[in-house]
Amino acid sequence: MTRQARNQRRSRLVRTLKFGLGLTLGLGLAAALALAYWVQQTWLGLPAVDSLAHYRPAQPLGIFSADGVLLGEYDAERRELVPLAVW
Repeated sequence: MTRQARNQRRSRLVRTLKFGLGLTLGLGLAAALALAYWVQQTWLGLPAVDSLAHYRPAQPLGIFSADGVLLGEYDAERRELVPLAVW
């Protein structure tokens, strides 16, 4: 093998390694930017801490008889407020 052939082979290997390194760094940078964007968008959608401290869940609709007896409750979901001190 001649010296010129070895240099050409080495040059091709160096170009391939540079391309692979550049591709890896580029994809890593793109992934980091996408993650930062996702975190920023998610952060903006979070409620304020004050609203969480004074959370009042929706109460079901209660149907009462004329004498005040509960006949039924209707709602899409039933939630009970559990204070953080219980946890």
